[in-house]
Amino acid sequence: MNTKNQAKVYSFLQGGGDTGQLIRQHNWTETPIGSPDGWPQPLRTTLGILLNSSAPSFLLWGKELICFFNDAFGKILGDKSIYHKTLGKPGLSARPDVWALAEASVRQVLSNKEGLSREIRHLPGHRDETHQEAHYIFSYSPVFDESGEAGGVFATCMQIVEQKQPGEQNDELAHFKLLADNITDFVGMCDMDGKPFYINQSGLQKVGLKNEDISQTRFRDFFFPEDLDSIL
Repeated sequence: MNTKNQAKVYSFLQGGGDTGQLIRQHNWTETPIGSPDGWPQPLRTTLGILLNSSAPSFLLWGKELICFFNDAFGKILGDKSIYHKTLGKPGLSARPDVWALAEASVRQVLSNKEGLSREIRHLPGHRDETHQEAHYIFSYSPVFDESGEAGGVFATCMQIVEQKQPGEQNDELAHFKLLADNITDFVGMCDMDGKPFYINQSGLQKVGLKNEDISQTRFRDFFFPEDLDSIL
């Protein structure tokens, strides 16, 4: 452990709970990215976001894809004994089963310099707190270095647990709702009379409604009058 780095306070490494403490105590001089004193600003900024995010997130930086992650993603990795085997190492080396699912997306983002999202329906060895099989939407974004190249990849994850509700029409409808609730556009479904029976979470926020309010509205209420002919 590097006591010099441990004693020095870096503003961009504040917070972050257990993993934040591990990052601050890690001997970075023994890694390819060296001491935090020399880390580029894009890396510093992204780490500040990662450590203070409540969403499961990880960052892979440099040619070696050196790994950083936050507490929320640590829970996905598993037992805390894995943390030391992952932090500061290439990729998600302590979880090769998870890395096998993520690596292709990471490489694609670095190559194309564009973000993407992937659904992982069954994450190996992980269940949610109710012991149901959980799956995730992984969103990968390039982090550009000071030369304008993709210097790393920042990934966030959203955990989805499929609830089997009585009266669910069919598996396809359930899967549609699952995906729709995790995009930012307005998505809704209505009957032949224009009465909505489903609006996704982003849509509810956009129109200022709660789920229990949907039955009291009409789809035409959400659009400008001049647009109705082309929509309904």
